[in-house]
Amino acid sequence: TRLGALFIQQNRTADAEAIFEEALRINPKNSQAISGLAIVNLALNQKESAFKRFQESLNIELKQPQAIFHLVKLAYELRTFEPVEKILCEYIETAPFN
Repeated sequence: TRLGALFIQQNRTADAEAIFEEALRINPKNSQAISGLAIVNLALNQKESAFKRFQESLNIELKQPQAIFHLVKLAYELRTFEPVEKILCEYIETAPFN
């Protein structure tokens, strides 16, 4: 997934997407790959898809501060806070000082 992140930085979203999709073929529960696809969605201004993917990723692995940040930001932009409440409460319980 590091290569996918590099491709995102280089604005090579199609290449990044292919890397993350391949990682998910190997391990469908790879939360980093799912978050990577969410970042690709953001780069393509596909906010609803990004929101869903960040939720999916955080349901697998909660300790992803960058994904939490993006999810909360998208919740604000999309005006949809209820789905985020559970994830935030769980995150605060597990990492109250972060």
